[in-house]
Amino acid sequence: MLAGRRQPGQLLPALAKFGARKEETALRHLIQQLALNNRHYGYRRIGVLLRREGWQVNHKRLLRILREDNLLCLRSRPFVPMTTDSRHGWRVVPNLARGMIVTDVDQLWVADITYLHLAEEFAFLAVILEPSVVKS
Repeated sequence: MLAGRRQPGQLLPALAKFGARKEETALRHLIQQLALNNRHYGYRRIGVLLRREGWQVNHKRLLRILREDNLLCLRSRPFVPMTTDSRHGWRVVPNLARGMIVTDVDQLWVADITYLHLAEEFAFLAVILEPSVVKS
């Protein structure tokens, strides 16, 4: 190769840089679309989708783009509410209300707490009741 001369078919450096920038923008746009349409996909599954689209992308480059655009999915474990463990080894407090005879108001209150599974979260429901007084 002669000094200062290009081979036939060789791009000028400025044109090559422009083409690379255009390709990077198109790739970044496609990655953003795939990541937003498949929010629970990680970089490996997005890489598979890119290969299906005809793109050959290194996993490190894909990870870098996803990190820069803040598109990596954060795996959150599903919330499993704690329930009462009836088989524990601790001392069981006796039920003091079992043999009680209620004759008037405000002698006995009962309470309970439970979990409610709402559309997007769990909520606690605490109930305090006064058992109805049975008059004979």
